[in-house]
Amino acid sequence: MFFRDLYREKPHYEFVPLVLASAVWFFWSRWPDCPFVWGRAERFLCFGLLGLSLAGLTAATLLVSPWLGMVSFLLAVASWGIWSVGKLGIASLLPPWLLLWVIVPPPLQLDVRAITMLQTSTSRCTAMLLDWMRIPYLRQGNVFEIENRSLFVAEACSGVHSQLVLIAVSAILCIVLRRSAAHALMLIASAAVWSIIINIIRVFVVVVAESRGVSASEGWVHEALGYGVVLLGLLLVYSTDQLIFFLISPIDAEWADEHLSPANVADGPSADQDKFELEIDSRFWRVWNRLTTFPSTPVVEGRESDLRPRSRSLVPFAVAFALLVLPGLLPLRSASANTGSADASALYARLKEEVLPETIEGFRRTKHLKEERDPSSSEGMYSHQWQYVSPTEIIGYAMDFPFYGWHELTICYYLKGWDVSSLTDLQDSDGDPYVEAILKRGLNEWGVLHFSLYGSDKRSLRHDHSTYDYFAKARLLDRIDNSPIVRWLRDQALVPINLPSYQFQQFTRKPVEPTDDEREQLRSLYLSAKRLWLNSNAFE
Repeated sequence: MFFRDLYREKPHYEFVPLVLASAVWFFWSRWPDCPFVWGRAERFLCFGLLGLSLAGLTAATLLVSPWLGMVSFLLAVASWGIWSVGKLGIASLLPPWLLLWVIVPPPLQLDVRAITMLQTSTSRCTAMLLDWMRIPYLRQGNVFEIENRSLFVAEACSGVHSQLVLIAVSAILCIVLRRSAAHALMLIASAAVWSIIINIIRVFVVVVAESRGVSASEGWVHEALGYGVVLLGLLLVYSTDQLIFFLISPIDAEWADEHLSPANVADGPSADQDKFELEIDSRFWRVWNRLTTFPSTPVVEGRESDLRPRSRSLVPFAVAFALLVLPGLLPLRSASANTGSADASALYARLKEEVLPETIEGFRRTKHLKEERDPSSSEGMYSHQWQYVSPTEIIGYAMDFPFYGWHELTICYYLKGWDVSSLTDLQDSDGDPYVEAILKRGLNEWGVLHFSLYGSDKRSLRHDHSTYDYFAKARLLDRIDNSPIVRWLRDQALVPINLPSYQFQQFTRKPVEPTDDEREQLRSLYLSAKRLWLNSNAFE
């Protein structure tokens, strides 16, 4: 479930197969052949990590959280590594184990917030370069308007793809070249910086090319430019690696023993002072080499019977972890039996403009559009959009999908230059929640947004905007409510887990801030349209 969710919800983790293959190879090729040393500290660490893994797996089962299950698995891998190689072999297995954490997204949707920050910073830096080049443009949020054409800095253009790829490659490079921990930290930090710089250059080139009449925002030119900047980033990372190695490479031990050993000082009037200075230098180079040398297994003489081969170490761990995993899979079996894999592309192709009627409370349908976006788009990969007009107003509706869990639509409007003036959680007569947001852009442009999300089984998604971390809270409450164990204890029927969700929105522009009466009318109009949408064939 972890890798399934990672594939469909976070396409910027496309480097996962490379990391997994590299980690497996490093574990196998660098397995330490050393005597097995097992002390109190190793015993405490081994069984402590195993206990944390068991507790995490229990929580993962209760909350139906593949992310927490993956974290528990990595803790169990660490416990197995300590149990297999003991104290002397930990240093050899630590780097590939740390590499596996690269594929684990940060909690609380922090990667989504990072993407938003990258989009905004990329747009601002691109605008500064355009000002420096004196190229005329109009920027609203992450949208650049040049010669009557709008260019949106989407998630795929935020730099998160190249950033994560460069970070993963940097980590693998450090293990292959046996770089020290300090070297690895500096190289990974430089990879993050280089990815931001090359992505700003990429967006700048696209905007400049479009201003010159060259189409670079789509097609093979856009793809070639994307691969080109990633290749440039890889070259910059390797160049930075060589620079860091030049600056903090370890001191040669033979040279240090010859020139920095106090025993080599000849007797004389200043012999004591020279020995004292060389002793300080000798301590310095030993500490320096410890910080700038790749961790390795110490060479200790031991009997052949003290070694644990790889095959023998894997068997008890596999059995123990299977006993941990199987109880977690049992409650998911019955819940998953009711789930269906909704074909979003088929639904997108099947839906017609008749999903919403020709008229809604005096508004007449004048336009229907279909849009297929990049899989990484925060607005959803597929969208059906309708425009309704009255003698005095224009209102837009949209059905965007698929999402998995709650999707905060106001962020999408923020990225297009809208500021959220107010945000209100409301409920319809059936108790289903929906959100009303009052938006403002510029000096005299206001917008009124209403939206809600429903699962493919027509169950509304809950949310709570009263706390800062409402994304995490909404998803946590939903997972607890839908947990097979919780519903079994409540004597409730099992429900499908983590179904795709569909978002329905209504948006209208205003020249001035809407009054209370106007907001009430728009709420009534949205609830009528939402009721028609729910009763249509959009969920079949």
